[in-house]
Amino acid sequence: MKTLKSIVIFQFEITKDTKVAFLLGVTVVGLSFFLRLFLADTRFNEVVFFVILDVLIKVILGFYIPLQYILIKRKQGLDIFGLTKNRWKSSLVLGLIFTGLLFMQFVTEAGDKGGEILLKPGVFIPAFYIFVAGVFEMTFIYGFLRRIFDESFGIIPGIILTSLFYSFHHAGFQPEFGKLILVGIMYASVYRITNNLLVIFPFFWGIGAIWDVLVNFGTTELEGTKTLLQATCTLILMIGVALHIKKKHQRPRNCST
Repeated sequence: MKTLKSIVIFQFEITKDTKVAFLLGVTVVGLSFFLRLFLADTRFNEVVFFVILDVLIKVILGFYIPLQYILIKRKQGLDIFGLTKNRWKSSLVLGLIFTGLLFMQFVTEAGDKGGEILLKPGVFIPAFYIFVAGVFEMTFIYGFLRRIFDESFGIIPGIILTSLFYSFHHAGFQPEFGKLILVGIMYASVYRITNNLLVIFPFFWGIGAIWDVLVNFGTTELEGTKTLLQATCTLILMIGVALHIKKKHQRPRNCST
């Protein structure tokens, strides 16, 4: 995989990385659409949702495989996923500025409604679940897919493709495709300014995701102990995957000493 040393607006270069990204993206979207068969409020459907959405999509397809592919197979670093010291100060400042502007827009549009929802007891649990999902989105959508599409097709097509996958991977739980395409374009465009994760996560993406899910979308099913357990299990699995990948990533270096 090439490094992004130059700014290319449009290009067309299909590589193995491109095919892998498309295959993973289409699989994630397909599984999300499959979840629509299990929308009825039953215990069986809850288990299916957790296994497919949280374990299969977020942990395996969206976290383990991208890390394995980049760090182990391609032998590259975490900078591919925006975890880098480069431009971290400017990224943090820009992220906070964009966060403030977005928050002011939300408050202007929603008035007191947003504050009442976000300040009510129990908001920590859905916010925690949302941020765990954010780890998946930062790794898979804005780190892995966006980076590869950028290198294969250029900045503008890369951002558009990323936003399409971002939107349609919500099919099983938040099918607001038109709005989410625009949201995806916004996040991917801001991310591309510095290619540092801090420019959108945790603040800019965080306020947008929490406000959209809890205020605009009005999701109440994320409240309660069940959601806390799901988010905690998902996070533990992600930590386990990260430790496993770290051990594999360091193994050649240790063997050579």
